[in-house]
Amino acid sequence: MTALAWYLTSMVLMSGLLWMMDTVILWAIGYIGFGIFLPLAVSAWIALFVSRARAAKGKRTNVFAIYSGVTGSFLIPSFIYGIVNFNTSNPGKSFGYGFMTLFFISSVLFMECLVSTICAVARGKQPPQNFDYNSMYVNPMYNNMQGGMPYNNVPYNTPNSNYPYNNYPNGSYPDGNGYDPNNNYPNSSDQSGMNR
Repeated sequence: MTALAWYLTSMVLMSGLLWMMDTVILWAIGYIGFGIFLPLAVSAWIALFVSRARAAKGKRTNVFAIYSGVTGSFLIPSFIYGIVNFNTSNPGKSFGYGFMTLFFISSVLFMECLVSTICAVARGKQPPQNFDYNSMYVNPMYNNMQGGMPYNNVPYNTPNSNYPYNNYPNGSYPDGNGYDPNNNYPNSSDQSGMNR
């Protein structure tokens, strides 16, 4: 979220730089970009600080609601400004600003507000996630860590471990005499090895 806030801020700064250019095309692109990215940058910074403050208290933050509120607060004045300055009967110096604000910036801000509002409502309807400590260690292949596993449901009873080979083929160890040559554990078919 921090990276997003800095990215949007850099976009606002670059758009503002283009806005200051004398070239008509760069001026128009800069003004439109500035009007589009400024609400998003403000939303990102507010969402960042609010989410950190609420996370410290153990609460979840619906960042989409912040984006919806901020973009909506920018949408209303931009729409009013566009209507006031878009006067085809008596175009003045602000006609270009009114045209771009009404038909470009306001339309994009409306889409930003609409999408963020839909996401905020969908996020608000999601139930809070409860983390179960025991469910974190469920093995989906074997259903759980205690049953349904290979080698007679005993996790440590594998051919490469240092435990008795209860299910080893033919009931014997690789050397055939009832002993593991590495650790001398008896197999299941030769319990007398315990006394040797």
